[in-house]
Amino acid sequence: MAHKDFSEKKMENVISQANEWFAAFKESTQFKELSTSAQGHSGVVTMALSEWMYKEELRAGREWTAATLENILVNVFPREVSEYPEVASDISSILSHYFTFLKEDKKIGNADTLLRKLAKLSFDSEQTEHPLKGEKSQGTTQKATKKELSTNYSQSEIAQFNRFAMGNKVNEVKEPVVEVTPAEEQTEVIDIKSKIGRNEQCPCGSGKKFKKCHGK
Repeated sequence: MAHKDFSEKKMENVISQANEWFAAFKESTQFKELSTSAQGHSGVVTMALSEWMYKEELRAGREWTAATLENILVNVFPREVSEYPEVASDISSILSHYFTFLKEDKKIGNADTLLRKLAKLSFDSEQTEHPLKGEKSQGTTQKATKKELSTNYSQSEIAQFNRFAMGNKVNEVKEPVVEVTPAEEQTEVIDIKSKIGRNEQCPCGSGKKFKKCHGK
């Protein structure tokens, strides 16, 4: 098989084809059977599938396979839609109806293969970071390049985890403890007037009553 390289021209053709297919999909019975939410997200999902199939796998629409579909749904889509759970929850339904339409309209010849693979991928709506998981069989392998592995978690995502999962503990700054040395300790000030009765002798040694001396 001849080695294929990424081509901007080919990418443009893939996007053009995706737009044509989606325009036809919107007029189909399969589209009308989708929920209102799924209909609203279907353009984004189908376009993203075509775009990433070519960017990651160098495959146009008629070259999609079960293995490349699993790679895109398991390794690529989660990081692209992790902040949009409302879109993630519609992916499975959208693609199921989309592949069925492509089969009925005779645009691809292996729609049944793609539908079977889609059905075997479990969808966890509560786990929005990685909503789609691969098959649990031991023989299943997921394609992941070094680039994908290095970009699974960005610095901002790690920082976000630290902020929320760790409860800000990593960023807490303790107030400094100020130690008071003996030289800095303040001497207790005694209020003489409150300690000595007015009719008692003045502590100054004058022999006078306090009220006649310093207690005036």
